[in-house]
Amino acid sequence: PDEETKHKSMLNALVQRYLEKPVTKDDFEWVYESTEEGFVASVKIPCLNREFSGKAQQNKKLASHAAAGEAVAYLETLDLPPPLTKALLPLAGAGDGSSISSAKGDLYQAVTQLAGRPLDKGDISYQEEECSSGYLSTVLVKGYDNLTSKGSPRSRKRDAQHSAAAKSLAVAQKLLPAPLESRSNPKGLVLQWLAKVAKKPIGKEDFIYEIVTVEQGYQAELVLKCLGEDQRYRGVPEKTKKLAERSAAQIALDYLQGQGR
Repeated sequence: PDEETKHKSMLNALVQRYLEKPVTKDDFEWVYESTEEGFVASVKIPCLNREFSGKAQQNKKLASHAAAGEAVAYLETLDLPPPLTKALLPLAGAGDGSSISSAKGDLYQAVTQLAGRPLDKGDISYQEEECSSGYLSTVLVKGYDNLTSKGSPRSRKRDAQHSAAAKSLAVAQKLLPAPLESRSNPKGLVLQWLAKVAKKPIGKEDFIYEIVTVEQGYQAELVLKCLGEDQRYRGVPEKTKKLAERSAAQIALDYLQGQGR
């Protein structure tokens, strides 16, 4: 894509770095206005508490990229954490607490998979204390006392948090299930489970996969509409849309069957 039509992808990547976790559609609010000059788009980014508007364009797509470009220009002035790496890959040095800039994001994704549900704000927390070398950080994971870890001293609080997260991640990765490629298809299994519980054939109107593009590839959220109120289960980022859907389905299946609690 040319410079004018890649701003939305750049925006997703930068907001992900700001949040230190994969972004979702809830992280952006888009508004379009029709004017004599064309379409004007605005994007509100709740985590920044800011709204950005672009110049009028001939269609909504270009208008959204124009607004995204304004947001990108602002984000590029901030001191953002480094990009997240591929989710759940083994990290060199994780056991000795060496500084690994993606550890917090990777730990978030690992705990999401362990819990079998989207995480709440207080599920992972960090506590810092000053020391002669700068800061020491301890990571606490709600419901997983064995993941509590203290990192090595670092000159910056953020690096101290990544050090603690790296140690916790090394333990979390040993608790994770086998990779999706080696497991039976969870998409079919979750539909079988739903049909059994709902006591009726499951149709397309009973569920939907919502997929967003993230820096690692794709992330899917499975929305179940046949169990009363809508229930949502978000998977971890994967390289393809198919694997992303399977990740969301597996998390839904584990949780619904009581294995994800």
